Amino acid sequence: MAEAEADENRPSSSANEHGWELCRGGGVVRYGAEGVLVSAPPYFYLARRRYLRRYDPRSDAWELYETATRLPAPIGRGASMAYDGWRYLYVTVGDHSRTFCRFNMEARGLRKLASAPARIGAGGRLAHGENYLYALRGGETNDFWRYDTNAGRWRKLAPLPDSSSPPIGYVSAGLVYADGMLYACPDHRIIWYDAVAEEWHHFASLGFRPACDGGMHALDEDTKRLYVIQGMGSRTLGVLDLQRRQFRHLRPRLPDVVSVEGNRAVIADVEDMRYLYVYRGHDTDEFWRIRLDALLEVGESG
Repeated sequence: MAEAEADENRPSSSANEHGWELCRGGGVVRYGAEGVLVSAPPYFYLARRRYLRRYDPRSDAWELYETATRLPAPIGRGASMAYDGWRYLYVTVGDHSRTFCRFNMEARGLRKLASAPARIGAGGRLAHGENYLYALRGGETNDFWRYDTNAGRWRKLAPLPDSSSPPIGYVSAGLVYADGMLYACPDHRIIWYDAVAEEWHHFASLGFRPACDGGMHALDEDTKRLYVIQGMGSRTLGVLDLQRRQFRHLRPRLPDVVSVEGNRAVIADVEDMRYLYVYRGHDTDEFWRIRLDALLEVGESG
């Protein structure tokens, strides 16, 4: 396709030092365009503009899907994807729209679903847990919703605490589901949601405030460690141990600065090694990875 440029997969040069390796780029972010990346083992899937691509970390190869799988609208600020652990990817395209759809990875078919309750803007996020999708609206609001994947209906839930400052549109608003718990990152802290009482509670503090522009996160489901990238033109990253509620900065830092909205960090096992993958953004097509055992913890925040 014309959208896939000839040099998209040509490796760039800012990694390959201090443990970081450079992978083949797939055109997820170029010239400032937002993009989102999600892990659905054994593959990664990314959405950029109206296209879906699949990446195989075992062979370092990308596949651009056919025109029939194009998204109903271009990916914009606040776009997000979530994998249901079975066969579906759920996508909100953001860009102040209510567009919401589902991609069947087996049949390679795309279906529009019930529109989100309101327009989704910068900082919007999705997370899947059990039979539900949880969503942060973003767009300088604290709105929080749940989508029943069986009934196909949305429900408004308790919003994020009013103390979230600055508003969600200016921070990463990371949203993660792990072992029956839902965690959000509205600023320099992590909060958790009590689904029974429908209340948010403080969980732990971070060593920095992740930015909406370039802020990312990736959950290691085996160790229950949440890797967090600050964004906003920085190289800073850290890790939060969800079991100990302890945050530490990590070294080495990212190979270069990151920016452009959209979560583009995932964790995957390749040949018995576990890696953190990060798509840079910042008007480049650089795609990095590092072995988790090569990241050293420094400092602490509880």
